[in-house]
Amino acid sequence: MSTLTLSYTFPSSAQGWSWTSTTGGTYLTAGWTGSDGNPAGCLAVVQSGAAISESDGRWSLGGTWESFGVPAFSTITQVQITNIDEEGTSLVAGGAAGPYELSDGSTSQATILASNGFDPGTTAWASRSGSAVAVPTGLQPSSSTIAFWLLNSLGAPGNGGGTVSLDNLSIKITYTTGGPPASPRVMVATSSVAQTMRWLD
Repeated sequence: MSTLTLSYTFPSSAQGWSWTSTTGGTYLTAGWTGSDGNPAGCLAVVQSGAAISESDGRWSLGGTWESFGVPAFSTITQVQITNIDEEGTSLVAGGAAGPYELSDGSTSQATILASNGFDPGTTAWASRSGSAVAVPTGLQPSSSTIAFWLLNSLGAPGNGGGTVSLDNLSIKITYTTGGPPASPRVMVATSSVAQTMRWLD
C-alpha cells in the first residue's frame, strides 16, 4: 500500500476550491479571506440578513485521482481526513461544518467525516479528524472522476447570520500501484501450406 496526503492551508487563495449554494444562497458570500484563519487565510462562508431558508452549500474540488497526484493504473482503496480546523462565528441559530464527502462529481458516494454542529454564538477554532473510509468500487480506478465536498450549514430559516470557516485541511489517500494492461497476444499462421501457428508477442 502507498499513501498520498493532500494539504490545503489557504495562505493566500482558495487553492482551487469553489463554493456552490444549495439553499438560501442569496444571503451568502463565500470565498477566501485573509482576515481570519488559523493562522490567517481560510475558506469562509458568511451569511447576512434574515435568510428565507436555511443557508446550505458546499466547497468542492474535483478531478481524477491521477490529477491529484496518484500514479496512473493505481487502485484507490481508502480516503481519510487526517485534519481540518473549523470555526463558527456569530451564528444566530447555530450551524454546522460538514459532513465532508467523496462524490463522483454529481452524487455523494461516501461520507468521509460526519457533521460538526455549532451552538449559537461563536465557537473558537478547533481541529477534527476521522477514520479511513473505504472508497466505493466504482471510484477505485485512478482514472475515475471524483470530487471532495465540504458541506456547510448556517442557521435555520429566518434566523440566519454568522460565518463558518475552514482551514488546514489534510486528506490522506491510500492506494495500490499497478501497471498498464498487458497487450493482447495474437496467433498468426507461419506457413500458408501447413498452417503452422505460433503466438505473436
